[in-house]
Formats: sequence, C-alpha cells, structure tokens
Amino acid sequence: MKLPTSRKLILPLAIAATLSVSPLALAWSGGGYNGGGDGYGKHSGMMHGSQGKMCHHRFEHMAERLNLSEDQRDAMRDIFEEKREERRDQRRQKQDQDRPQLFSGDPTSSDYQARVEEAADRAAEMARQRVQSRADTYAALYEVLDEEQRDIWAKMQSERQEMKAERMEQRKDSERRN
Repeated sequence: MKLPTSRKLILPLAIAATLSVSPLALAWSGGGYNGGGDGYGKHSGMMHGSQGKMCHHRFEHMAERLNLSEDQRDAMRDIFEEKREERRDQRRQKQDQDRPQLFSGDPTSSDYQARVEEAADRAAEMARQRVQSRADTYAALYEVLDEEQRDIWAKMQSERQEMKAERMEQRKDSERRN
C-alpha cells in the first residue's frame, strides 16, 4: 500500500483544522481576539504574540469596515470570548471521552459494530453541537448590527466565500501539476 506523501496530507489536514474552528470567529473577527495589542486586558485570552496580533488586526478590519461603535465592538468581543470558551469546553469534552478501539478486535463481531455505532453517534452529536454553536454565534453577532451594517456584513461574507473558492481552485491546480 502506497502511503500519501506529506505534501498530499497538507490540504486534508488544513481542511480538518479549519472545520474544527468556528468560521465566524475566524472570518473577520479573529476568534481568538485578546483585547489589545499587548495581549492583556478585559478580553485577554490564550492567544499571544503574532497570532494574537493577527486576530486583533482581523477584528479591527471588520470593525472598521462595519463602522462599529465602541459599544458594538465591546458586544462583539464579549460574544467572541463566550463562544471561544464554548469551543474550548467542547474540545475538552471530546478529549475526555473514551474512544473505543476501532482498529483492534474482530470487525465482524456485534460488539465491534456496537462500538463503531456508539463512536459515530458521539461524533455526530459533537458535530451537531459545533454547527449549532456557529449558528448561535452568527445570530448573536447579527443582532449587534444595524441594517446598514448587516448589508456590509453580508457583502464581507460573500467576499470571503469567493476568496476561499479561489484558494481552493488554486490548490487543485497546484495538485494537478504535481
């Protein structure tokens, strides 16, 4: 059996990493927003250094494009902080679960099939929770915005989707050449 090269693993790993993080938080907000350039303060989080600065930059870019008031900025920061905590709790919950050994034992036994179904059910429930959390985040952010800002937000999301599609197409082209 031929093992995939590390080059061919990059895209699936990147996709998996992207799907495990709330897209709204990463889209324009800098989901790990840490409150200020110094990494400390009211909204300080676990992100420091260049990652925290990048998130701060994304948040500021979004805030400027939407022309957010200070109250709106604070409300959005609070939402991102709350949702980041929820995602952290979900990751901990996932890590704390005992994973059945699916790659050992007799795969034809009923016990094995029961373990597979149990693992699939848990994974499906956790995926449902992540999707619901993303939807809740979007709804909470949407409530902070006025009508004009909502229109701008929709345009920003559309632009982001176009950029993602272009990047995916570029990756596919690159993979075809290799």
